[in-house]
Amino acid sequence: MIKQLWEKIVSLAGSNFGLKALALTIAVGLWLAGHRDTERAIEAPVEFRSIAAGLLVIGKRAAHVGLRMMRPRSPVSPSDAYNW
Repeated sequence: MIKQLWEKIVSLAGSNFGLKALALTIAVGLWLAGHRDTERAIEAPVEFRSIAAGLLVIGKRAAHVGLRMMRPRSPVSPSDAYNW
């Protein structure tokens, strides 16, 4: 019984090898194309709020800072990659 089942699996796996290889290549290609991280760079203004009494900000301060954010692309909706 098990030997017959194994022979059936082996015979099915051996047929249409070219189509199976093509399907595997397409699947891996699609996975790699959709599996990239998305990156977004923005500039944000620097603000000091609620500075404790007795503390002072001294020296040059930057008006803006650059932020770079990365996240995995969403498998559900890859079109909203920049809707954070």
